[in-house]
Amino acid sequence: MNGGEKFRANPEFIYREIAGESILIPNGKMARKFNGLASLNKTGLFLWKLLEQERTFQELCVIFAEEYELTEKQSKEDVTEFLKLALTRDLVIQD
Repeated sequence: MNGGEKFRANPEFIYREIAGESILIPNGKMARKFNGLASLNKTGLFLWKLLEQERTFQELCVIFAEEYELTEKQSKEDVTEFLKLALTRDLVIQD
């Protein structure tokens, strides 16, 4: 992934906290396509909330690194891993 690619949370998923768990619930067309729910850990939730607004890959990496006191390299690796998984599950949209 390069710094200029833009990403945003898929609006067809609704975030809810259920019994202390951070859950994404499919809505609309995604409810028929996506079986089950998606669970987010603490860092996944942080990135999901950032993606409520469209962000570039570079923006995500910088904010993530600052929040978790990571090196640029580690931040890029973690953000890339999150985005790859989220994109394969249609949780995130790449513009």
